[in-house]
Amino acid sequence: MCKCQTTKGTFGIRIEQMTKKIDNRDVSVWETTWAYKIKNEMDTKNAEPSFNQDMEGNFLISDSYPGCPYCGKKKLVVCGECNHIFCADEGQSTMTCPWDNKVLNGARSVINSLRGGKDR
Repeated sequence: MCKCQTTKGTFGIRIEQMTKKIDNRDVSVWETTWAYKIKNEMDTKNAEPSFNQDMEGNFLISDSYPGCPYCGKKKLVVCGECNHIFCADEGQSTMTCPWDNKVLNGARSVINSLRGGKDR
């Protein structure tokens, strides 16, 4: 689950495990490939996964990733206060987390672990 920094709209992202060639080696990565709006509290509750999966490793954003379904921003960052994910502009240094309204001077753009739901 993510939120749009601009509109505070909630959205989900699809992250797929893939193998990529990095430095002439096959490396297992988690790649963000899709985003979709979740319109209201009922949709948010229904979107909770029935199975949870811990994901660790390299997280990449696919070239085909359409970006936030509300504002189109393609960067995803993690709030250093609440650990939730939200969209941001590339190169943005000061931002406000849409989850807890904390003003951040930088957020983690390197994600190395997540907990998410498996496809049903």
